[in-house]
Amino acid sequence: MKKILMMIMAAGILTACSEEATEPKKPEEESQQIETNTNESGVNQIDTSVYEYASNVDITDARELNNHITLMIDMKTDNPGMAFQHVLNQTYDFMQQSDIEGAETIGINVRVDGNKVGMFTAYPDKFIPNDDEPMSDAVLAASEIQMMTEEVEKFGETMGWKKDN
Repeated sequence: MKKILMMIMAAGILTACSEEATEPKKPEEESQQIETNTNESGVNQIDTSVYEYASNVDITDARELNNHITLMIDMKTDNPGMAFQHVLNQTYDFMQQSDIEGAETIGINVRVDGNKVGMFTAYPDKFIPNDDEPMSDAVLAASEIQMMTEEVEKFGETMGWKKDN
């Protein structure tokens, strides 16, 4: 009798396991390629949707600690110079949003294929939107470049980037 009871229990367990395995899984929501993060209080959201050519944007919002926001931007292109150009142009729009209010500095890191190709700090209080000049020049005028690969630097020279720094 014990053997029969054990066989019934084993069959029940196997049936439960097989139903679980064959049960169609609910489709998981695709993870957003562009992230919109909130600070710890959840009040201010930082919209990164302006970075259209990015595959991922990681944000560290440290405005409460040191008035700084850091962006790690992974670009879709494999051309480092073009990636940096896209980030400069799209930072023009990023700098104009109210979501970054309270940030004295914004550190922007540009990555291509997982490698950092450029890094700069933008100063929102120095940023002046100007439709009469290239967007990249307006961003560069309000920024300090910390790092650029040689390829990005050559691309910038070709494009005529105006770097005050």
